[in-house]
Amino acid sequence: MRAGAFRCEVVARCPESQGEWVLASRSVGSPRLALRWLQEWAGRLAEAPCPEGGESSPSSLHGWPADRRHRERRAALLAAGRPVRFLVDVVDRMGGGGGTVAVRYTLSCRPILPARSLRPMPAEFPEAV
Repeated sequence: MRAGAFRCEVVARCPESQGEWVLASRSVGSPRLALRWLQEWAGRLAEAPCPEGGESSPSSLHGWPADRRHRERRAALLAAGRPVRFLVDVVDRMGGGGGTVAVRYTLSCRPILPARSLRPMPAEFPEAV
């Protein structure tokens, strides 16, 4: 079943503070547009200024957008209805406390299937009250 659209997200997670922040999200109409959007965000994260005491952006953020074979494999997965994600761990400075913390950035995309592709709810599930 072909996806009707693709939902892309960039999320920052900080295990230490148990926080999660959606930095950006967007729905697009094709796997290529989805990957282009994720590439743009990888570039933004790679070029973000490094806070004093923080780690410079990982080389994977710089290299991933340029890796054509990697993009083609991810586009094929999306076209087949499979989600993709890219994880990047950095040490960063968060808030005004002055300490450094581990931050995980997740760049992801998942297919949104048309409603007609969904199976009907089984009869044993009662309707919402």
